[in-house]
Amino acid sequence: MSTLPVWFRRFLLDAVQGAITGIVLLNIVIPGSLEEAQSQALILGAAMIRVVIGAVAAAGTQAIPAFLAWLSAKLNLPDSDT
Repeated sequence: MSTLPVWFRRFLLDAVQGAITGIVLLNIVIPGSLEEAQSQALILGAAMIRVVIGAVAAAGTQAIPAFLAWLSAKLNLPDSDT
């Protein structure tokens, strides 16, 4: 795992942390009966997918500057456009 770039490892960590937080919060809903659980399962499933996608998007926005710096270094580009 240490062969992966730092920006990617941070991205993975942020995405997993965000997804776990969202899923834990969504699981606080405790249905009173089996019928209630079945009716809530579809809604919670869709919400969990959205939470994971949101966590990945949020982690991506934090990883973009480090990714661009890493890519620039890999391509041997100068620090500025001048």
